Amino acid sequence: MEEVSLSNVLLIVSKTGRERVLREKAKNVHAYAMGDISELNLNDHGMVEATYNPYVAEYFFEKASLAPRSSSEIARLCRDGKLMLSSK
Repeated sequence: MEEVSLSNVLLIVSKTGRERVLREKAKNVHAYAMGDISELNLNDHGMVEATYNPYVAEYFFEKASLAPRSSSEIARLCRDGKLMLSSK
């Protein structure tokens, strides 16, 4: 599978997990996208790339604008690690 599409997406970051990363300087799984698996065949039109970096912010954010994101109507998670979200 090259990618997974989700709808009704919540972007979740565990505060305690992030604090552990900052304290120990070691990766642990503490941030994820949760939603309903969708059969939508999505392209990049109307979508923005988002990311999460515990050393930058305590939330997911849009790469280009740095705008915080906690949810998305639609998300695409790609095998290469790219996270694409509907623009609003």
